[in-house]
Amino acid sequence: MPAKMTALSGFLAVSIMAALAVPDRAGAAMADDSAVLAARAEVHGADCNLKPNADPGLAIERYKLRYKTLIQVPCRYTINSVESVFFTEDSGGLHPLFFATAGVAYRHDNNGRIDWARARIDGFTAVGELSDASIDTKAGVIHSNIRLAPGEADGAILSVYRLADAALIRVEIDITGKKAPVRIFAWPVKKR
Repeated sequence: MPAKMTALSGFLAVSIMAALAVPDRAGAAMADDSAVLAARAEVHGADCNLKPNADPGLAIERYKLRYKTLIQVPCRYTINSVESVFFTEDSGGLHPLFFATAGVAYRHDNNGRIDWARARIDGFTAVGELSDASIDTKAGVIHSNIRLAPGEADGAILSVYRLADAALIRVEIDITGKKAPVRIFAWPVKKR
């Protein structure tokens, strides 16, 4: 489990890891699926065991951006989602992406239930996988949806990243249930 980081140290760690993880392939042709899967194995190891294009509904997806291609590669199943890893590809080769993800501190009410209105971000970690990720090229963002553990609540922690540089730009906690849905805007903190 990665250690907690400040936003700045997380950014530096992500930048350094992305620069060092995969060798430079200047002048190489664009990578085919087997090269992408080999890079996934090199960076993320045996934990990424899904076989895109062999498992039903799973495929390596490519998104053409202005100066590079974003590649989304299915990695593994979790209890209720699929985690994906990402690479960018340009004339210098494949470059893994790592993402700042929020840790959430939960507070409990007097009955021992989580008081979602008091949930707060308690730090950030750098991760290589995003849960239930979707790409919106028109808006220029990647959405990640981490579903909350059963018994905690029905809902998810939603993270939004910029496509241009994989920077975290927004974290929300969405709670659904018998009452009206609640959206807690967790980061960046809004001034009241």
